[in-house]
Amino acid sequence: MGNESNGSNVPVDINAQAKKACGWFAAIAAFSVINSLLIFFKSQVTFVIGLGITTIIDGFMSGMREEVSGNASIIITAIGIVINLLIIGIYVLIWLLSRNGSRAAYIIGMVLYALDAAIFVVFKDWLGIAFHAFFLYSLFVGYRYIKARAMASAIPAIASEPTAKPPFVDLE
Repeated sequence: MGNESNGSNVPVDINAQAKKACGWFAAIAAFSVINSLLIFFKSQVTFVIGLGITTIIDGFMSGMREEVSGNASIIITAIGIVINLLIIGIYVLIWLLSRNGSRAAYIIGMVLYALDAAIFVVFKDWLGIAFHAFFLYSLFVGYRYIKARAMASAIPAIASEPTAKPPFVDLE
């Protein structure tokens, strides 16, 4: 079962595990959107899984909306939404690129998520730190599959390169 191929000479289980590892970035983006919506609708509950930076932006914009009214409130809301969509969009892009084989995108995503974890450290949010640590560990473990997939993809290219036949060997 581990030696089955998906047509690209990458074993199915490695490819599946690599895609699963990339899925962490999609989950981070999805929960960040959900958290932003929960904060916008003044819920008292949010998920610890999302990004700290979007939560800070949401809180800041929510506080500013309470201080102003009318068009200013709409503008502040729009600015917050645009900033959050840009940040979340980066994670979606990282998910898509790494899912399609970009190890660099995966590493950048890990670094960005580690930087986001620092926000939870500053605010001493132990549950947020714990979840970020778990996700970072999972991303690190997943990187092994990303790397293995890249290596397995490279093997056919190396093996199919033409080699010169030694002049002293006649294989016919």
